[in-house]
Amino acid sequence: MSTVHFSPSLMCMNLDKFTQEITFLNDHAQSYHIDIMDGHFVPNIPLPPWFIGEVRKLSSLPMSAHLMVTDPTFWVDQLIAIKCDYICMHAEVINGLAFRLIDQIHEAGLKAGGCPQS
Repeated sequence: MSTVHFSPSLMCMNLDKFTQEITFLNDHAQSYHIDIMDGHFVPNIPLPPWFIGEVRKLSSLPMSAHLMVTDPTFWVDQLIAIKCDYICMHAEVINGLAFRLIDQIHEAGLKAGGCPQS
């Protein structure tokens, strides 16, 4: 039998009940998915990288940032600084940067692409 890995997207959470919702999810999720958007690659701008730092204060679950941005270099530096476990980037924007960014993420002890597994 296969194991189901539950990694909710936090952009849908009620930010007015941030602590309550993270506390509840800590007991039910195996990791968190955070969408980072810049308003250029996609028109939305829901959660900035500092949001991951706020979740870290309440949870030790792995966190995966999905970068939907036009300049991943800018965002990768910030996500490394806050120790986001997984950093996923779109191929359309890492042309010519892929190996450097992936090496930078790995050198920080983090993972590039994919998602956490239970």
